[in-house]
Amino acid sequence: MQPNLETLLREARAATPDVAPAAAERGIMNLLAQTEHAARRRRVPLIGGIALATVLVLALAALGAERALQDQAATPSARVVDRTLLCSTQVQGGLRMIEMVATPPVPTRREPLGPVPSSVSMTSGGAETGTWISLQTDRYPDTSPWTGQARYSRQDCRVVNAQVPLAMTGLAGGRAMFQEKQKCEAPRQVLVRIRATFERPSRWVAVSPRLMAARGGRITQGAIAVRTQNGRPLAFATATRTSVQLYAARHCWR
Repeated sequence: MQPNLETLLREARAATPDVAPAAAERGIMNLLAQTEHAARRRRVPLIGGIALATVLVLALAALGAERALQDQAATPSARVVDRTLLCSTQVQGGLRMIEMVATPPVPTRREPLGPVPSSVSMTSGGAETGTWISLQTDRYPDTSPWTGQARYSRQDCRVVNAQVPLAMTGLAGGRAMFQEKQKCEAPRQVLVRIRATFERPSRWVAVSPRLMAARGGRITQGAIAVRTQNGRPLAFATATRTSVQLYAARHCWR
């Protein structure tokens, strides 16, 4: 008794990731129908045609996966950039931890550095080798030609599909009138979501082997949220051009 075509198709799909778009799915169905029809007309064993069709299913699935990766790399420009990352943490002083920093703006600063924009960041480890994610709403006049920007260390963080709410639920804190820091003990990896709304369209671009950045004029509002992989919130910070807020878990310290 010959195997049922639809049964084998379902088994082939179960063995492959569901990454092909709807058009490719229709193409697969048409291809299998043609294979079955040709097998009946030419009296060719159907199992051979199904084997060929199964190979084509696998090939189309692989092509769909490659296209998905290409689409992710070619991030379109938009005023809002939003990315969730899985980032490694470092050991400092014998303790694995993260540090959140929120710096309010100082628009009338009369020093060589000039006005200081709002900024928030999450770091772990040293400045040269550690993990860091940050955003600043405007530029530092003496150091950067860029206005607002969001950045993260691409060697220590990778993009993931996970839910990280931008919320202060379960955390304590509020508006920071001066630069405020919070250190939190953390596991080996943490989930970090960074979101920024720019005045002009922007997109994520690899600007160096270590740095991924989005730059597109001033940032009107931004946020960074950190939590463990099992969903326990660690810290949350927000920034606008006029203020910053910082919230942290109760086991964190300044």
